[in-house]
Amino acid sequence: MPVTPLIFLLLGASTWATTLQKRDAATVPIDVYGLKTDIAALSVTFDGQDEEIDMEDDLNQAMNDAIASSTFATATSTRVTNSVTDLKPDILAILDKLVDNEIQAKVTTADKATIASVIVEVDAKYSSTTAAFY
Repeated sequence: MPVTPLIFLLLGASTWATTLQKRDAATVPIDVYGLKTDIAALSVTFDGQDEEIDMEDDLNQAMNDAIASSTFATATSTRVTNSVTDLKPDILAILDKLVDNEIQAKVTTADKATIASVIVEVDAKYSSTTAAFY
């Protein structure tokens, strides 16, 4: 599954707004930078619960800001696009680290089956949702 389209899809998806504050195109790159920081923190530890929550919060904030923004001007669109695509190496690095550390070998057989089932569901939803954008 390509990472960049997934990130754009997530930024374009509707989500619950948790705080009232100014949201516009200028805040999206700031939110994405917060995501980048969260991904870096997640790659350092595999406890991950706090880092996962931080990453989810920052992703929701970025989506809220993107949704609340009017259509981006050219310069803002480029800045947002660059912020999002700059996440790709960080995401790929953490996925490589997960595989390199053989995290998959540390879960039970039942948990492996659960994870496999969730992957199938996520892939199917990703495919059907991205099809709507093309």
